[in-house]
Amino acid sequence: MNKDHRTDLAHILQHYNKLSYAQVADPPLMVNIDLQSITVTVGKDAHVVEFKPPLANWDERRTRLIEMTMAAREALGVVTEGDGDHGGHGGAVVVKEYQRPVGKDWIAFVGVCSYCASYGATKAGLVEEGSKVWDLLEWGFPGGAGGFKWLVEAIMLLVLGIHFVEMWWFDRTRSSKFGVKRGSGVWLLWMGSVFLEGVGAFWRFDRVVGKLRKEAKRG
Repeated sequence: MNKDHRTDLAHILQHYNKLSYAQVADPPLMVNIDLQSITVTVGKDAHVVEFKPPLANWDERRTRLIEMTMAAREALGVVTEGDGDHGGHGGAVVVKEYQRPVGKDWIAFVGVCSYCASYGATKAGLVEEGSKVWDLLEWGFPGGAGGFKWLVEAIMLLVLGIHFVEMWWFDRTRSSKFGVKRGSGVWLLWMGSVFLEGVGAFWRFDRVVGKLRKEAKRG
């Protein structure tokens, strides 16, 4: 396993122990295996991956490791090279690009930007009685200008909470899973899009992953 399948060990750690692509960048090394688990080191860190359920006997270890490898590859979107005894190394899809909003993605983008602008305008004192903005809202907004101002200010914390949760979930289930390094320019662009668009950025990222998988299979 250590000689020919270090990439598979990395995939197992990513899938079962939820390590990021960056956390398994150093070649993993299996240092122990028993009926309960395997222990894999990456650099100075040791990680225990449990067998669920535990192995019934020693002869079962190869079959179980193959099953875990295949499950990890499928979960990570790994493109394999050959099958046979499942010794192909394969490579996880890594996203190295940012894709700007297209088509319907702009609807959410414009909507969130409009809300942010509205909140900024209310805090800057632009939505006050006697102003042109106030008169326009009194005429065109349900509940009038007062209702508009109250609503914009009341939902601010909710909006921020939802969008920060979306950013956390994107980093956990998308960017770290597909090798986008935290703090990089590509990561910042994707996270900014998630904040401003929400689910539209998730869908667009998934389209990028799908395109990379097809290209890898053709190659």
